[in-house]
Amino acid sequence: MLPLWKQDRFWVNYRLGVSSVMIRLHPQYDSSSDSNWIADFDFAVPPIGRFSANLTKNAGRPEEDSGFAVAPAKPKLAEPGKWAVYVHNDDYSTFDFVVEVLQKFFKKTYQEAAEITVRVHHEGRGLAGIYTHEIAETKVVQVEDLARERGFPLRATAEPLP
Repeated sequence: MLPLWKQDRFWVNYRLGVSSVMIRLHPQYDSSSDSNWIADFDFAVPPIGRFSANLTKNAGRPEEDSGFAVAPAKPKLAEPGKWAVYVHNDDYSTFDFVVEVLQKFFKKTYQEAAEITVRVHHEGRGLAGIYTHEIAETKVVQVEDLARERGFPLRATAEPLP
């Protein structure tokens, strides 16, 4: 059996906490040298995305740089999902308080806030806004904290959009 570095190709897989690196080495043989190889790197970094790189080592060729040639790939980033924030009806929160919440946390005009409040009263809930997940959760916490501070049972929820 050939030593590992002389085989056609092999994979090296490293696990770094929540990140992983996979390296595939491809030896390339020619008449001038038996030490040329190519390494494909595949980086998976969960909060950021995926990155790839191709490194080529050209030993024994004085006309070329004997270092590494790096060709990084562009990260494949997905657009963050959107979440809808709803304000729910209850029998105790006043019309004015719900309008104030919509104006303060969702930047609605008085007219928009009043229309949403009427919809909440008639339909049981009203769409306050559409945001990324983190911002939607923050809005829910802000609404419920102010409601508790003022003694109202107003509830808000965040739901993912399809």
